Amino acid sequence: MKWSTPARIERAVRESQRTLLVISPRYLVDDISRFVELLALTYGLETSSWPVIPLLLDDALALPPHLALLTYLNATHPEHWPDVVAR
Repeated sequence: MKWSTPARIERAVRESQRTLLVISPRYLVDDISRFVELLALTYGLETSSWPVIPLLLDDALALPPHLALLTYLNATHPEHWPDVVAR
């Protein structure tokens, strides 16, 4: 059984305080990534919290509009990484 079964992903999202979405070229085309995002956003609505944190890795990419509304971490330049990790 793969680790990324829907039931395991859902349990991981519900048991986590935060869900970090790593925004990369693969994220934008990967169905599993989008599934995790949907679960985390739905869980946030259910619990009146916003546990989703987008992490932008490539400055050539734009955050999808619905994620651009959230506070995100900008790790597009290596010199920012220490601050991003600390945050």
